[in-house]
Amino acid sequence: MALTSTLQNNPVGASLLKFEQAYPGKGVALTPTTIKTGTHRVIAVVIDNTQNTASSYLKLYVSAPTLGTTDPFVILKAPANAKLQYTFDPGMELAHSYGAFLTTPGITGTGAPEGTTTAYILTS
Repeated sequence: MALTSTLQNNPVGASLLKFEQAYPGKGVALTPTTIKTGTHRVIAVVIDNTQNTASSYLKLYVSAPTLGTTDPFVILKAPANAKLQYTFDPGMELAHSYGAFLTTPGITGTGAPEGTTTAYILTS
């Protein structure tokens, strides 16, 4: 898993976060990633699920979750072999954000997609 942050020089002071999750391996426990700490707004999310033949779900949490039991703050679905964008106006406010790509919708599920899945998250 890798996460990079780039400060954007623009009037809104936004940052573009790249959250990339590779398949950890069969039977390997998936752990959520800290995406950003402190209060921030999520303005847009682009999810690239083109390396997967099944839907993936980006689950965002506001506190460190236990995958499979913690209720996500929001779940964003990415269909199989697709790249799509979600936009939030005026932005979705989060105190902190933790994330994981999973193959099961809802609260349950701890399995990771078999292909690398990437999200570009625009925050301010």
